Amino acid sequence: MRRHNLAVLSFDVLPPRCLQCDGILKNDTVAFGEPIPGDVLAQCWRAVEHCDCMIVAGTSATVTPAAYFPMQVRERGGTLIEVNLYESEMTRFCTVSLRGKSGEILHALAQTVKTLGTW
Repeated sequence: MRRHNLAVLSFDVLPPRCLQCDGILKNDTVAFGEPIPGDVLAQCWRAVEHCDCMIVAGTSATVTPAAYFPMQVRERGGTLIEVNLYESEMTRFCTVSLRGKSGEILHALAQTVKTLGTW
């Protein structure tokens, strides 16, 4: 696997192609069944170590290792906010659990925080 700087890629033809092999480039996401790249996973764990509040949105909270991140925050005494249509495996561990579509709830949450002047 190779990562490319977006600045050097051409988007004149879609999907974008690899400059070396002309293969189709995949966006930097992890599809079901794919492992998280090791460097990205290490970066996630470092971020979790410094996290005192995590918002988890739109997940079943069952796919590991990502499902471990919010639990680590909670075990260290951090605030865990769930935004989801339905209860998940994580709901009982959350400080706050908000029900609804994540796009709508997160927008309302951001507006509320702005209004409070804490952002």
